[in-house]
Amino acid sequence: MLAGVPVRLSWDLLLIFVLPVVGAITKGTPYGVEGSAAAVWAIVAGAIGIAFIGSVGAHEFAHALVARRIGLPVRWVKLSLLGGAAEISADRSTPADEVAVALAGPGVSFLLGVVTGLLALASHERNGPLFALCIALAIMNGMLVVLNLLPGFPLDGGRIVRAFAWYVADDLMQGTRIAAGYGQVLSWALLALGAVVTFYSPVFGLWIILVGYYIGRAGRLSFVQLLWQETSQEIPLVAITGPGPLIAPGKMIGDVVDVFLSDRLSGPRPVGADGVVLGVLDLDTNVRKVPRPLWMETTVRDAMTPVDALPRLTLSSDLTLYDGLRLLEQTDARTIAVVNETGSVVGLVTRERVDRWVRSRLRETGFRVKKPPRRPF
Repeated sequence: MLAGVPVRLSWDLLLIFVLPVVGAITKGTPYGVEGSAAAVWAIVAGAIGIAFIGSVGAHEFAHALVARRIGLPVRWVKLSLLGGAAEISADRSTPADEVAVALAGPGVSFLLGVVTGLLALASHERNGPLFALCIALAIMNGMLVVLNLLPGFPLDGGRIVRAFAWYVADDLMQGTRIAAGYGQVLSWALLALGAVVTFYSPVFGLWIILVGYYIGRAGRLSFVQLLWQETSQEIPLVAITGPGPLIAPGKMIGDVVDVFLSDRLSGPRPVGADGVVLGVLDLDTNVRKVPRPLWMETTVRDAMTPVDALPRLTLSSDLTLYDGLRLLEQTDARTIAVVNETGSVVGLVTRERVDRWVRSRLRETGFRVKKPPRRPF
């Protein structure tokens, strides 16, 4: 957590730190300065790796801070080998907000590049570790600016393209579709360029290929994610409030396993009697924790998750499936209970139920989505 924003670090960040250090130790003079101690340059290489991670972090936090200043919720900032990402909700933004947030990151990277470049010029005659550190950071931040301003969604340049298309069409979905299309073209171009460059510089060529793959994949996922969100906002939560058939709490686990195996995509099942929901039984969360020899000795009541332990959402006429989906993501739960004004459970919302309803609505509009986004929010 930094400045109130959750920070996620990918394990591959270690490569940014480890590889330059290993290279410095094995070669001794990676920057062409004869007679330098390998240990000194290993420290410099490690400092460059850490400073690069800091530069990427500054870039992404610039996005996050501007978004929060505008009033947009920032869910997290993630840093990885290929750069970073700030997860910002677009459902309450405008095209102008989109441009402001998109330009914040490259602006900070450009400023860092200028500052470190001037420091490199000031230390040019020394031609030592300080110069190596500053010039490396100037080049890296310059590359961050150039890379992120490419017109491929979800890069910053792609978000500016989306904002323009969004403004012209007055439709966020259409703007995202156009920006994602440009992103796919850019992805193919980078993949082709990387294949050519690999013959001359394998490491740099491979990096270009990875960036091209990332842009293409992230663009598709971002569009599907937005499609899922937009569609879920069109489905009233009241439409799925029925809990469905209840499993009797007195039954043995072994007697109800077939219910799950007959429909592997059914998800958690409600447990109750006389129309009253007492809990939920989930194949992964509950059944699998009971040893198979005890299935005929353990009741559903003993294995289920009590309804009081579930996150709750009070039903109202203006709630949509979007609200249920958001609570699922915020609580990282498999099931949430929908209750009425008196606190009685009137329904359940599960990831599987959301999946089915959204897929059904998308089929009605002609879209074919193979699978839902892993994290719709």
